[in-house]
Amino acid sequence: MRQFNQTSPMAPRLWDRPAFALAAVAVVLALLIGVCALVYLLPPEATLFDVVRNPASDISDTSLNYVSNLSEDVTIYWLCEGTPTDSVFSSFLMEYADAGNRVSIKLIDTLLLPEFAAEYTSQKLSDSSLIVESARRYYVIDMADMFYYVNEYINYLAGGTTYQMSASEYESWSSLYGEYMAQSATYKYFRGEALLTSALDYVTAEVIPHAYLLKPHGNRAMSDTLKQKMTMAGISLEILDLEARDAVPEDASCIILFSPEEDLTAHEAALLKAHIQKGGSFLLVAGPDTCEFTHLASVCALFGMKSSGGVVVDSNKNNYYGDTHQLIPLINSQHAAMYYLSSQSCRAYMPNSMGIMISDKLPDRVSVSPMLGTSDSGYRASKDSAKTPLCKPSAQYVAVSATLQTTTENGTADNAYFAWFASDDAFEDENSRVVEYGNYYYLAMTASWMTADENFSSKYQTLAAVDLTTPMLENVTDGTATIIGIVTVILLPASLAVIGTMIYVRRRRR
Repeated sequence: MRQFNQTSPMAPRLWDRPAFALAAVAVVLALLIGVCALVYLLPPEATLFDVVRNPASDISDTSLNYVSNLSEDVTIYWLCEGTPTDSVFSSFLMEYADAGNRVSIKLIDTLLLPEFAAEYTSQKLSDSSLIVESARRYYVIDMADMFYYVNEYINYLAGGTTYQMSASEYESWSSLYGEYMAQSATYKYFRGEALLTSALDYVTAEVIPHAYLLKPHGNRAMSDTLKQKMTMAGISLEILDLEARDAVPEDASCIILFSPEEDLTAHEAALLKAHIQKGGSFLLVAGPDTCEFTHLASVCALFGMKSSGGVVVDSNKNNYYGDTHQLIPLINSQHAAMYYLSSQSCRAYMPNSMGIMISDKLPDRVSVSPMLGTSDSGYRASKDSAKTPLCKPSAQYVAVSATLQTTTENGTADNAYFAWFASDDAFEDENSRVVEYGNYYYLAMTASWMTADENFSSKYQTLAAVDLTTPMLENVTDGTATIIGIVTVILLPASLAVIGTMIYVRRRRR
């Protein structure tokens, strides 16, 4: 018979003893409370994480679909001083990179490569600006242009319309109406998606109609700031040496002659006239110094216009800045190129303007529309003395446009457009800043209007901006935060420990 050894019952293990178990619970509870207290005392930046996704970091399905279907490579250069710290903007850019395999993001440390942007523009770019480049062309987006502001008081001054202010405009308005603006709501918007998707569309387009900028006739040249405003309006500029050509290029949507100090040659004038007769557009910026340029005058005569000589002054105190020849002109808000900007209360500044005379009998098929002019107190004066009136018409025009109905070689009807801004000084950066670059915007919008049928315009410019003003989470006051801290750090762990102890004691009694 098999024998079984009889052993005595095992002694209780140490952790099965009630006193030890309670002591262990107390120690663990003390450790947990200590850890929670330590975390609670840490600075907010070490413990607070935004679990709500910022809408500015997302792009719409429209952009996602467009990027995923790109057929050529595009590089987005992200220009940052050192290591980028804006996680929201970083996520925004990565949305484009992740949408397809054609877009790549390259971070450029401008501290290490300070001259990188100079290869693309001489404009001083804000930190985190972008340069979008394909094998065809490139486009520069200043970070400051990705935001705009809307203030209810400024909307009131603008006649109830929604006036979108750039960062520099917002600062300027604040210096004038800061007290009133502070008492009304201000909204900040991010329009990065509209700008970046439009830039991708621009750099990958097969054909971009050109607005050719004639080789400078003298030392005056268009500033990089003005070129940037023209580009933002969809006007792609290319320098053209017309004297070396036999004809104006076929892809010319508009020819621009900017502030000439020398007359056109007979050859250049002939090519311009032929370009106009075929329905081509011509944009002219030329002030008082050009009144004796005979070849240029022959081109203007096609549209029934000529220089009046001298400068234009306005004695109405509301229509000049500092001196009577520094015009703040009246704006023809009915003109297609002037309507939008004038409705946004955008002003123009035309110092030292030459008057433009319109013929009483216009050439056949020509119609003329003034854009900028003086009040009834305006008149023409000699260049040497702005106080000596030579004549005093009811109004004096300093910017005029005209349309010439033409017929193309295949017999179809077409329109040739002409616009003349009669102030050179108006298109210098220092003077244009007086009206927050209003002169530049009006010139760019005029060029866009003249080339509307041919000019590149991205449909993605209308993508909605994101309102950054509305908070995603409600702020918690200090008092509320203290109560929450006490509950979560002390009361809640203590309550759980008491409940656990009660359950343990009840089970042991059973």
